Amino acid sequence: VHAAAAGADVTVLPEMWGLGNDRNWPREHYEDLDSAAVLYHSLARWAQPRTGPYIRRLQAVARAHGVAIAAPFLEQVVPPETEDAGHLDAEQSGWDPLPPRNTVALIDRHGALLYTYAKVHVAFTGATGSDKGASVEGFTMQGRGFPVANLDVRGRNVSICSFICFDREHPEAAAMCAAKGAELVLMPTACPIPYAYFDKISTRAATNLVGIAMANFANATAPTWTSDQWGRSYAADHT
Repeated sequence: VHAAAAGADVTVLPEMWGLGNDRNWPREHYEDLDSAAVLYHSLARWAQPRTGPYIRRLQAVARAHGVAIAAPFLEQVVPPETEDAGHLDAEQSGWDPLPPRNTVALIDRHGALLYTYAKVHVAFTGATGSDKGASVEGFTMQGRGFPVANLDVRGRNVSICSFICFDREHPEAAAMCAAKGAELVLMPTACPIPYAYFDKISTRAATNLVGIAMANFANATAPTWTSDQWGRSYAADHT
């Protein structure tokens, strides 16, 4: 709402915004990371389908304020045969939930869902020691590709692609977006950002002739992460 009032055409929210800034993952079973089954089902309970209330609410906000939204969330993965039958609730329908995806949905200013992108390069760091929480991401399902969509911005179509956080460490992410004709990459993230990362993002943009807009959380609640390197959202043009 504030972004639209300030004249923004597109709002990018930080990675896993739908779960808030508490390491961006449910913490209830962090003490039991040795039990994959417990953590797996914990994540599955927090996941929402792309047609769920979180996305519907943001579609309504986009329509009401005339602003596009890149909306990250933990996406429920539904077996195709179950989705076709309309049975989207695992507990009610009896199917075993699949690993969720770390996803961003692109919603245009009219409230239409243009694409969902699931993080391709899942970060498996932090599986041992004091930083165990980061390993939760390792229980998510990887995406398979980088969709591109035309976003209506003030009467002009702008080709948009996305990648998420750790994807930026892999040059092929930006290269694949550019190869599909993307002009702008919207990148939710949730991690400390040393200033050296700005050069990396600018290099990805200049090498592939795309703009990149990265949104990060303003601070961290996890004491094991470097809080003074949070924030630092960044945008780079193609030059």
